[in-house]
Amino acid sequence: MSIQKVRFVVPVLAGLAFSAALAVEPLYGPASFETAGPAVPHHDTFNVSAATTALVWIQNGDGEGNSRPTGGQVVIAGQLVAGTADLARPGDLFAKALALPKGDISVDVVVEGGQDAMLTIVVMPQSQRPDVSVGRLVLPHAAASGLTIALKNGSRRARQVKVVFYDDDGDVVAWSHRFEIPGHGSIDGAFGSFIHEGSFASGSIEVLWSGRGAGRLFGQATVHDDLSGVDSIVEMQQAGHKRIDPDPPRR
Repeated sequence: MSIQKVRFVVPVLAGLAFSAALAVEPLYGPASFETAGPAVPHHDTFNVSAATTALVWIQNGDGEGNSRPTGGQVVIAGQLVAGTADLARPGDLFAKALALPKGDISVDVVVEGGQDAMLTIVVMPQSQRPDVSVGRLVLPHAAASGLTIALKNGSRRARQVKVVFYDDDGDVVAWSHRFEIPGHGSIDGAFGSFIHEGSFASGSIEVLWSGRGAGRLFGQATVHDDLSGVDSIVEMQQAGHKRIDPDPPRR
């Protein structure tokens, strides 16, 4: 897949809004893990230069109450940070303090539940709140014939992206590995260029994304009608979005 320029109709302020407060750099993340295909990775590592007490933030689902796991666990530095009981909480965003030793830190995640369940994890220094956005795009239905996909990053910061393909029965049949779209960048190509595992004939497509700062991901697909021979451009639907603001408004 190649990074190319794609014409999109995007709200002018989509990638320009930002917090007045300067966000602190995360120790790790944001990184999203899903049940659709292999969560890439289920195992990860990061490094801290000195022992510290960190705050692990977990966004459960897509930010609008959907795609929430029914179970699973998050283990960091060999310590259980979240289990099935934590993921069953009514609130979809929570944080836990965690003592981290100096050196390489392991991250092990298991996500259970529906085929599109997802978790997003950010590890912040001490008591800092992250500046992170997560979301999901959906193309309700398409056939493989003539299908192309175009994605546009409306943020000035990079977005981590994964594309998941479902058949007409709602079962996962193909998926991409996680890839990055740089700030204000775009990517487009035939649907097959987004598939690293499996195959797709017809059904729905979901795009799961996460990244630092404000700004959404936008998507279009070109679909082909075999009966009329006409190609049409279809906007992907915003199926969920949430920004974890480092400086939330006071009440």
